Amino acid sequence: MNSDVTTWALPEGAMARLGRGDVFALAFSPDKTHLAVGSSIGLWLYDMSTQEPIALWNTERGLICDVAFSLNRKWLSTHNLDGVVKVWDIQRGECVTRLELEDRISNIVFSPD
Repeated sequence: MNSDVTTWALPEGAMARLGRGDVFALAFSPDKTHLAVGSSIGLWLYDMSTQEPIALWNTERGLICDVAFSLNRKWLSTHNLDGVVKVWDIQRGECVTRLELEDRISNIVFSPD
């Protein structure tokens, strides 16, 4: 079974696929210029002006359950089913913080301050 996300009969100019693998989380940047896609193989970052992926950051366990942008658009945060929370530096394209939590979380949000 192919796990790509695909749709049919889209209007002209519509995006037909987001990332690869099973998609579990989506988030637009606060200014709507980027879209983060959490999938079973990693974290995709899309430039919405071109609707093309500009980055794929691998995760050691895959399956990203939630993704959030910071208000200043410098950071992305993800969490997975194993309780691992990561903060990603968008400019450098790397994970800068990794936390392993024992408690299950349902969603992730940056504080406005």
